Amino acid sequence: MLDTRGDALRTALPLMGSTAVTWQEFSVPDLPNKSQLLSDDALLTDKLRALGVSAAVPVVVVADPANSWGEDGRIVWTLRTLGHSQSFLVNGGVAALLAGDDLSVTAPVVPGDFTVARTGAFEIGKKDLASLIGQPDVVILDTREPREYAGASPYGETRGGHVPGAKHVYFKDLVGEDGKVLQG
Repeated sequence: MLDTRGDALRTALPLMGSTAVTWQEFSVPDLPNKSQLLSDDALLTDKLRALGVSAAVPVVVVADPANSWGEDGRIVWTLRTLGHSQSFLVNGGVAALLAGDDLSVTAPVVPGDFTVARTGAFEIGKKDLASLIGQPDVVILDTREPREYAGASPYGETRGGHVPGAKHVYFKDLVGEDGKVLQG
């Protein structure tokens, strides 16, 4: 189990046996490619193994979706992009996970044995995306904050705005107060 909550949230409601992680650990830290997934597969393999990620063991990623920025989704996307198809997030996050019966989380065996084997199924390059703009059977969604979609770059992005023709659906508008994905 990977816990993507920040230190303060993790301290307030600890998940014993889980492993703390941030999506930034797998991302380029500096401009102009800040936030892009690291390209060094050997480095990524080492980082994931150090967390106890193994090829045949499902990875459950938990966050506090009502009070976070989608860190759990970013980690699941990262894992799936890097070839770990058994990666999941908890609908409702830590609150849903801890509701009801006691939860026993076993710490992972470290190091894990996962080896990065990228798949193109979960990402698209700039050139491929550009070829899809304006296609009648393609919908491009931008799930960032409204101000980012409108052109602001509050997090140091190299360039503001959105892909031409992209529709805006702020991801937090799809999550209820309980942190669960809205139904119906």
